[in-house]
Amino acid sequence: MINSFFLFTLYYYLSLLFYCQMEQSRHSTHKLMITNKSGTSQYISLFQAYSNIGYPVVWEKICLGPENSGKVEWSVNWGLRWETAEVEISPDVKFNSAGEIQVVHPMHREMNSIKVSIENGDFISRKECRPELAYGQLGITTTDFSEKYAKDLQFSICMESKPVYVMKGRPNQTLVINASPKFYIGITEAKVGAKFDISNAKSVADIKFSDANEAECVLDEKLNFIFK
Repeated sequence: MINSFFLFTLYYYLSLLFYCQMEQSRHSTHKLMITNKSGTSQYISLFQAYSNIGYPVVWEKICLGPENSGKVEWSVNWGLRWETAEVEISPDVKFNSAGEIQVVHPMHREMNSIKVSIENGDFISRKECRPELAYGQLGITTTDFSEKYAKDLQFSICMESKPVYVMKGRPNQTLVINASPKFYIGITEAKVGAKFDISNAKSVADIKFSDANEAECVLDEKLNFIFK
């Protein structure tokens, strides 16, 4: 029978390995090289998908002519913030107001969540420690406030100070976000910051990174992204 010390040691080293992988992913620069061999100019966009509680927005975009190549680079730096918008979950994310982006970290429990409340008629956000969240998760909680305020409230997951995913905000809300840095590529004419409508986009594909967080792909004549 496997003794408890062995199980504890195995759990410890697996947790340490997971932590190191998350830290490396967070602090490493990601590089993506794209070559357009489709025969026509294409608008190529990057987005991130988390769950069905909101929608992704176009986060990075590049226009490539035939036979042209382009490179996109970014670092995995998480942030959370509140915003208000007149139209709930609108195709174009146009905010009336927005709070300061709160830098968060899915592996540091003292900064793994934010709490949004009302003070003097305005939304405010503060970092919050939520030890019940698993490593790799981020959280958003809200206090009890009236629907008058809630009707315009939204939340954004941000990376490098840009919204990448938007969710509806409500009173007495608890959101848990699995912060797995999974990136996608697709063809769309939507602007940066606008909703990425997966159903209307073309050629959506996972970005397949190497161990060095680098990827290279070719858009072929059938509008398929072929990763090397």
